[in-house]
Amino acid sequence: MNRLTLSILGMFCLILFSTSCKDEDDENPADLIVGSWRFVSYVASECSDPDDNESETCTSACEVVVITKDMVTFEGEPPESYSIDGNKITFGTGSGADTYEFTVTETTLTVIEQDPGECKEVTTLTRV
Repeated sequence: MNRLTLSILGMFCLILFSTSCKDEDDENPADLIVGSWRFVSYVASECSDPDDNESETCTSACEVVVITKDMVTFEGEPPESYSIDGNKITFGTGSGADTYEFTVTETTLTVIEQDPGECKEVTTLTRV
């Protein structure tokens, strides 16, 4: 009987510890996005005019974007507000606001814009 109790207690502890472990997939994007991000690349693809397809990569003296809990500062620009709703990020407010799709991990921020009839634009930044 004592051995059965210890086995059950051991299984309970194992389940408890395995479900309480932090999973990166559970990270809140609003928390992950806070920090300094350096521009790495920009790609415009799927353009209606193939001449508009382009890519750019930065390897030195790259622009840095600083994101706090409620403000974003693009290099050389005054801070502006932003908001997050799921996988959408909106910079600014009112009629001047711009909304993009984004993904974020501990090390990489990817911002995607594709308006109907326009190029798909993907900007990638890495955490500084």
